[in-house]
Amino acid sequence: MFQDIKTKAIVFGGLLSAGISVFPVISMINLICCAGFIIGGYFTVYYYHKNSGTFLSLSEGALAGLLSGIVGSLISLIFQMFVLQMVGLETLQQEIESTMTQFGLNQSDFQSSAGGFSPAEIFSFPWVLIFGILSSLIFGAFSMIGGMIRAAQDTDRARPAGN
Repeated sequence: MFQDIKTKAIVFGGLLSAGISVFPVISMINLICCAGFIIGGYFTVYYYHKNSGTFLSLSEGALAGLLSGIVGSLISLIFQMFVLQMVGLETLQQEIESTMTQFGLNQSDFQSSAGGFSPAEIFSFPWVLIFGILSSLIFGAFSMIGGMIRAAQDTDRARPAGN
């Protein structure tokens, strides 16, 4: 499907990042400064070096990490929206209301804190699009850090001894 090794590496890193972020227990690693996306960017550059035998420069590693973070974020968003469609917005609304009742809050408290929007309005296309763009940029930045870390390690390994 993907013939270019850089494209394969970016898709691999994106799938790794998305996999880390969508599985319930494993996704807790993202609580540590989005470490799942940093890992995805790191392994993007690692995968590229392992399969091509060449090293990426620091800027190329940053770009590969950024792109894998964007791919991972979009895959994660699509998966989460698919699960949300399977569960249904009505079920989500009922769960939010029951949780709020347990904490002594009512529906008007939720709507005032959400700007007067209901959960169905919050999960509408424009809001999901805005969230997708913002999360892609944020997760791409963290993944870029991982790509830069691995590229810097490779640069140190490529340098001849004594220099």
